[in-house]
Amino acid sequence: MKCIDRFTSNVDKSGACWVWKGSINGKGYGQLNVNGINEMAHRYSYQMHKGTIPKGMFVMHSCDNRLCVNPDHLIVGTHRDNMDDMINKKRQAVGERVKSSKLTKEKVKEIRSLRKRGLMYKDIAVRFGVSAYHVKDICRFRVWKHVEG
Repeated sequence: MKCIDRFTSNVDKSGACWVWKGSINGKGYGQLNVNGINEMAHRYSYQMHKGTIPKGMFVMHSCDNRLCVNPDHLIVGTHRDNMDDMINKKRQAVGERVKSSKLTKEKVKEIRSLRKRGLMYKDIAVRFGVSAYHVKDICRFRVWKHVEG
């Protein structure tokens, strides 16, 4: 079976997004084997429908659906374009969504409350197992900006 036929047989075109139904990589993107090389399905779709992807460029999803291979939803951009898009659409991991985070929204609110009551940064830091610098950044809304209080 040709790569194009294999690609097409793994696409559900029933909605606005053409959803990839084949193999999915660890980051949630569709993938297929093209001449012995694993290729991301959305990049393959872009090349098949729109042409060559310039070297060093990313194929981004305007629909934010990693499994979408609809060429109308795919645009080329730089890494910076991709990061700006993620930030503008608030898709980046913040707060509790950061896997290594020790804090929750409730703890952040408590940290700010304790500081307002006069506790020192270092004492609050010990209580929550973070650095005094981090507590200071929380209280000054440099980090955890999305949490009120």
